[in-house]
Amino acid sequence: MQAFISPAAVTSCNRPGRRGNRSRPFAAVQLAACALALPLMAAPSTARADGFSDATTTITPSGAAVLTIDPFQTFQASSDLQTSVPSTFGGANVANIIGANRFYTNGITGQGSIVANVEAGHFWGDVDGHETLTSRTSFVTGTGALGDFDRHATWVGMMIGGQNGGQFQGGYQTGIANGADLRSGAIATSWTPPAYSLSFSFSSTSIFSAYQAYFGTADAINSSWGFTDTTGTNFFTTGLDGLARANPRTTFVVSAGNSGPGTNTVGSPGSGYNAITVAALHNDGSNNYNSVASFSSRGPQDFGGPGITVTGVRAAVDIAAPGDSLTSAFYGGTTGGNTGGAAQDGTNLYSGGLAGTSFASPITAAADTLLNSAARNTPAISGNANARDARVLKAVIQNSATKIPGWTNGQSTVNGVITTTQSLDYASGAGALNLNGAFDQFLSGGTKDVTGTGGGSITALGWDFGTVAAGSHNDYPFSVFLKGGTNLTLTLDWFRDRTFVSTSSTTDNAFRDLNLEVWNSTFTSEIATSDSLYNDVEHLSFTVPSDGLYAIRVSQAAPIFGATGPESYGLAWSGTATVPEPGAAAILLAVGGAALTFRRRN
Repeated sequence: MQAFISPAAVTSCNRPGRRGNRSRPFAAVQLAACALALPLMAAPSTARADGFSDATTTITPSGAAVLTIDPFQTFQASSDLQTSVPSTFGGANVANIIGANRFYTNGITGQGSIVANVEAGHFWGDVDGHETLTSRTSFVTGTGALGDFDRHATWVGMMIGGQNGGQFQGGYQTGIANGADLRSGAIATSWTPPAYSLSFSFSSTSIFSAYQAYFGTADAINSSWGFTDTTGTNFFTTGLDGLARANPRTTFVVSAGNSGPGTNTVGSPGSGYNAITVAALHNDGSNNYNSVASFSSRGPQDFGGPGITVTGVRAAVDIAAPGDSLTSAFYGGTTGGNTGGAAQDGTNLYSGGLAGTSFASPITAAADTLLNSAARNTPAISGNANARDARVLKAVIQNSATKIPGWTNGQSTVNGVITTTQSLDYASGAGALNLNGAFDQFLSGGTKDVTGTGGGSITALGWDFGTVAAGSHNDYPFSVFLKGGTNLTLTLDWFRDRTFVSTSSTTDNAFRDLNLEVWNSTFTSEIATSDSLYNDVEHLSFTVPSDGLYAIRVSQAAPIFGATGPESYGLAWSGTATVPEPGAAAILLAVGGAALTFRRRN
């Protein structure tokens, strides 16, 4: 099914004019067609020295319109079905593990928000009395799709927003956003036997019609399926990225895939740019999730541009969530992936031992839905649409993540500046999902969106929606002293400029390069920088060198390809404020933060 052009050339070059007189050599560059025989159709343009094109690239499908793909998940045999009463249920309570109870105790369960699950089939709305659906008018079947009820979709839908019902209410894990309006979209045009099937087909009309129904309508969309596209340049990948960029009030959340532990294994749509790509965390046997599951796909990932592949340079995974030893509602009817198999229906049956990034993704989509619901129901920000922007919510979720053992984004000190060109950990992204931290990051007494879109004074904790012009920067001076020896974490998110044109055409317009920096308050000494060429996330997490006044700078360098222009972003940060001794404060203010220990060296 996959056709790749053999490398026609391997080159290396420098890219000048980046951050003063810095330049960085490209990794090996090779020409390649995109996965699944869907070639790039580029308009003529003037060649650049680095091999990229500045023209808009049109991407169209070629050959068969229907492709066979594999959902990313692990099937559980009938022996894993559970009928335990509430008093004996010993499964992982995901809400407790990820900190969702912080939202529940503050009255937030997802109310007022819409979250959709779009995959091969529909989830069953009444699984042995276990209510998985809060509204029964919310099924969308893609044009030409079958619209079957499906076991996998039922597992996933339950984890997003299922509600307890039936004989044993309260004993099993409810959906993380169980108060949201939960909706379902189906894209499969056929299933590949025998049962239980994990393989299905779809067409461009079946997939895009289903997604178009929910982008711009739903606050979050989860998709727990995928196919091979390591460069993120496939026709379907770019089309979904285009829909996400055109509808920034909808957060797109997708599974990374179960092809690990090798590198360059994240599949589409996770290999795209404008979604939250989720890895799976492993249960250590005691319901602790502090390591990435061995099956979870990861980077470093290849970067795909117009006619070019740069190998091993992307951190495609954004965050990690529980994805092992989970329990969900069971559907055993003979439709969807169960086609051709015997029905296993019964009373109060549940699937235990579930594993896969298929389940880490809906947990994260539900977490995003809780944040969206909080934005709608918190008076201070309920009237601010920026609080529900996908880039802001992604930055908040990533910035509040817990760093698991072994986490690294390759930070090192370069010429006195803490530097990363990697941005995120290749396996876990920003770390493990932490909704308790996200609640503080998003709603506690910090900065909640600076006035305007060009930066401004901030407190030690907060978030912002901004827009930075080409070749310019936005500055965020802290209004408080940061405490030396404490951690400062910052996350910057933006979109790759792609457009969904029709079910037969998408365009890859530009990929703009934003950078994230920390300076002293007078911008005379740079402290840290995240400057990764091929990611749409910049991330820093480091120890503040000393008490002092600091500032954040968001800058836009020359684009990786495509036309220059302004780019909107979400920014989140978390530090610890301190009140210095009166004498020390006077000295620091007099010198504008010059007492900081790090200096830029020539």
